[in-house]
Amino acid sequence: MFHSLKNLRMLAPAAAIAVGMVQPSAAQQKEFLSLKAYAEYADALNFVTTFNYAGQPVWAQESGTGSIRVVFEGLADLAYDPVVHVTPRQTGAGPDTCSAALEPNGSHLIAEVKCRKAGALVSPRFSLMIADATSDAPFASVAECSGCTAPGPSHNPWSRITAEETLYVIQRPSAGRTRVYFRVDSPLTTDTNNTLPFVTPAVNNRRCQVAGPIAGDFGTGTYRGAEVHCTDLAGTPAWAPFYLLIVPETFETAWAQVQANGKLFPSRFYNSEFGRVSTGFEVSRKSVGRYRIRFRTVGSKWSDGGAVKVSSVGTSGASCALESTQVHLGDQITDLRCMHPDGSLIDSAFTAVVSSRN
Repeated sequence: MFHSLKNLRMLAPAAAIAVGMVQPSAAQQKEFLSLKAYAEYADALNFVTTFNYAGQPVWAQESGTGSIRVVFEGLADLAYDPVVHVTPRQTGAGPDTCSAALEPNGSHLIAEVKCRKAGALVSPRFSLMIADATSDAPFASVAECSGCTAPGPSHNPWSRITAEETLYVIQRPSAGRTRVYFRVDSPLTTDTNNTLPFVTPAVNNRRCQVAGPIAGDFGTGTYRGAEVHCTDLAGTPAWAPFYLLIVPETFETAWAQVQANGKLFPSRFYNSEFGRVSTGFEVSRKSVGRYRIRFRTVGSKWSDGGAVKVSSVGTSGASCALESTQVHLGDQITDLRCMHPDGSLIDSAFTAVVSSRN
């Protein structure tokens, strides 16, 4: 949830440690956007790419060891119940887990990112994306508590019901396991069978994985969602607050679930330039725990390479981090690695999505 930042002392962008790229004007933007903002932060000198729907600067400021604030100027006035998702970017001493939280400050929207490697706070390196209630992707902000009956800032475009208590169902069957269901009753919705879940922990001393998609009927209608499995940094199941995003088939978006052996999971992939065909992707397992996924043609047909989000799949406590992203010969190429809680590389299934402004 949002909290007042009246006592936060903001530095001018000139004193920031990184400044984003020139943003598109309103005339250059289409009406529909999957994402309200994104940023890929590679090092202390620059962003790889940024986007701010407000058309204003994006910049970053260190806020303590292992913590950084990314400021999207003017976005707080244009984002409705926003949610943030982050993936660590690891090369060498880079982090293996990151958390994120959003706070407004006047007209600015601030994403505070905290990262760790082997349990110790380290300089943040990450890919970050922000969606809000104008998106056709359902999302939920789930608090760390037992018996919670409703999430925090959340969005369900799959339902026309306005009563919060029937829009979502949250179950906690055991320590670290949380099931989040979204009600489905709108005939205008996208195909809810072909979606992919992603998760980001809201605190930096937890890791969270997607255990898998789920469906249910609670006497009031059909529900679909995902089960999330969270652990402490040692890999022991533990409650954690988290953000869940369910990505449907939508504009300027490509996503896939990849098995631990580096093969596409059957029928769980989509590329807006190809549809539901495997030729929209090329996936390889480079070595133990290291993968490459190539999203075909999106780099040449979209406004830019977009932002990438990766979530590990399973209940092992593994986490996945980006190694690099690049656009090459029109394709968006993402290299990533997955790690055991002890820091060693481990083969793991994962979900990956790349999405851009239209």
